[in-house]
Amino acid sequence: YTPFLDSLSEHSLKFTNAFANGRRSSQGLVALTAGFPSLMDDPYMYSPYLENKIYGLPQLLSGMGYKTSFFNGSSKEMLGWYNYIGHVGFDDYHNRDNYSNSDHDDGYWGIYDHYYLDHFCEVLNSYEEPFFSTFFSISSHHPYSIPPGMEEQFETRSEFLSALLYADWSLEQFFNRASQEPWFSNTVFILTADHTNGAAWNSPDEN
Repeated sequence: YTPFLDSLSEHSLKFTNAFANGRRSSQGLVALTAGFPSLMDDPYMYSPYLENKIYGLPQLLSGMGYKTSFFNGSSKEMLGWYNYIGHVGFDDYHNRDNYSNSDHDDGYWGIYDHYYLDHFCEVLNSYEEPFFSTFFSISSHHPYSIPPGMEEQFETRSEFLSALLYADWSLEQFFNRASQEPWFSNTVFILTADHTNGAAWNSPDEN
């Protein structure tokens, strides 16, 4: 159900053994961008420690001359990330609130992946190199929505697998377009999950 992702792995570094640093998206984002594992029950960004001075990856790269940006097709209020995004050092925060076409909204999480990845590429084309950008996708998340009119293209035996197939196709459309841009050959792409699967929500952290 991820043919494009599988094809990328044939000519990429692939890590098949890993430990999750979070069970929720908020924990995963902090682990990936600031290096903080989920040591508390609640995510770091909702804690009193958010006001502490930190040295996240975006801030460090900004100091080296990189333009930094974060993209998420949800509303900035939905996940409560607005304060953290700036605090960790991202220069720009792109989200559903500053996306121009509400027809591309899934009605729950935000902008469908393939539309927002296209927007992502457009904005990257406006940046001068070097830049560091993080894209947080949403379409493989419950309730597993498929854009209207595309349901048959991604029909499978389950809603989740259909959403996974759509998310993989969306990623392929982005890479097809990005590969034509001058910055592509000088860019490192890192693809990673943000947290464990749903079974880990109700199990001990050691699992």
